[in-house]
This record gives sequence, C-alpha cells and structure tokens, in this order.
Amino acid sequence: MSNVGSRSHVVCKNVLRLAGEL
Repeated sequence: MSNVGSRSHVVCKNVLRLAGEL
C-alpha cells in the first residue's frame, strides 16, 4: 500500500510539472 501511495504521489508531481510547462 505504501509503495502505491508513494508512486501515485510521484505521478501527481510529474503531472503538475508537465502542466506548469504547458
């Protein structure tokens, strides 16, 4: 469960970064 949450957090961070670039 911890791994999934951590991975999801990383994905969210990447999405936010991509959104900022756009």
